[in-house]
Amino acid sequence: KAINIKEKNFPSPNGDWYNNGATLLDILDVIKTPKRGYKKPLRIPIIDKLDKGLQIIAMVQQGIINKGDQIKIMPQNIITKVHALEIDDGAVTDNGNNNKG
Repeated sequence: KAINIKEKNFPSPNGDWYNNGATLLDILDVIKTPKRGYKKPLRIPIIDKLDKGLQIIAMVQQGIINKGDQIKIMPQNIITKVHALEIDDGAVTDNGNNNKG
């Protein structure tokens, strides 16, 4: 059974090491998401790759990427061209501007 996720359960049946404070959901509600650095160098952690061709699944953490950009994949030091960008199977013109309207 989950303890202190949604409701406070004090004292904890798992020990007194955590006997006061906020629940996990209370803490998640007040966490501020960091601003993405649009003017910083591009950073895109690669999450996965697809078997059809040379497609990767990734998420832009900072910077901006556009169709036609040349990017360097590290640590392999491979330079390649961005041929297309998609969000949820829909084409986009650049970093986050969806063509679907």
